Amino acid sequence: MAKIKSPPKKTAKKPKVTNTPTKAASPKVPSNPPKLPSGPVDLFKDAVCIDLYFRKPGNSRKLDSEEFKIVVAGNRGKSMDEKMVKAQKDLWDSIEFDKVAAFDGKVGLYMRSLCMPLTNLRKGSYLVSNEALTPVIKQLEVFKGERQTLVEEFLTVYPQKVQEAKERLKEAFDPTNYLTVSAVRRKFEMAWSVTEFGVPVSLKSFGADIYDEESKKFQESMKELHKEISHNLRLAVLQAVQRLTSVLAPSTDGKKHKIHDSNLENIMTILENFSKQNIVKDEDCAKIVEEAKKLVQGRSAESMSQDLRDNFEYRGKIFKEFDKIGKKLEDMVEISEERYIDFS
Repeated sequence: MAKIKSPPKKTAKKPKVTNTPTKAASPKVPSNPPKLPSGPVDLFKDAVCIDLYFRKPGNSRKLDSEEFKIVVAGNRGKSMDEKMVKAQKDLWDSIEFDKVAAFDGKVGLYMRSLCMPLTNLRKGSYLVSNEALTPVIKQLEVFKGERQTLVEEFLTVYPQKVQEAKERLKEAFDPTNYLTVSAVRRKFEMAWSVTEFGVPVSLKSFGADIYDEESKKFQESMKELHKEISHNLRLAVLQAVQRLTSVLAPSTDGKKHKIHDSNLENIMTILENFSKQNIVKDEDCAKIVEEAKKLVQGRSAESMSQDLRDNFEYRGKIFKEFDKIGKKLEDMVEISEERYIDFS
């Protein structure tokens, strides 16, 4: 449970793009870029912002100098430069605790499926359409209860895990690192708040110039956010289409790729939720989404994937249609190494 690791090499971070059709040294300018409204941009006319955050107790501590010496003493008598290594210990080893972290990831996936993550503003912020707000809030309430159940399962085994840590950490065990069960319970939290952005009207009392300047800056930020949301929407649909066509496409060795229900579930979910995420009212992308929805309309993921596995002719037809849709979307999406979004 005690770990020693060398610090990571400090290298310049390169921007990355995930699940994009090509890697481009320079941005590919779309032939059909998103259109900005002719008048002022007000994304919060039909949407609000949800700030979602999770808390849980930390499960690691840095070894103090004495504990560090004990850990490295087993290094076959070789001296180590303490400045070149970092040492930490896990406080407990618990599957129950790990389930809570995994559940938080599940909630994040749900939010990204219905809302637009506002990663440029702050972590855990999502733009939610008025249409999706009520079901999202209700689902978050359900998630909160399910998460608390997982927390209680961890707290049930917590005393046992502390005892196990004492036996496994030996001299590196420090009882002051461990809180009581009730104190650990208070360290867990899942909460959210609904907010909106805008220029405070009260600024007018400080002078029209200040209010007008802040309104101008707010409009610029809304235009940039509008562009970012449009790009992310189009990219999400493109990624889903490309993942499906990559499975449906004939392989070079003549063997068929395996098709799973999840291949269809992914794209069906994205197509179904598009209208709830289309806060920017991207009509061009909406038309293509409607084309794609007609190909899966009235079908379950299970039945359609079965037909794709059994019927070679049907498989070829669906591949060609989605491939056409993918090419249309490629002309609508800017591919740049500076853009990064992960919808997986």
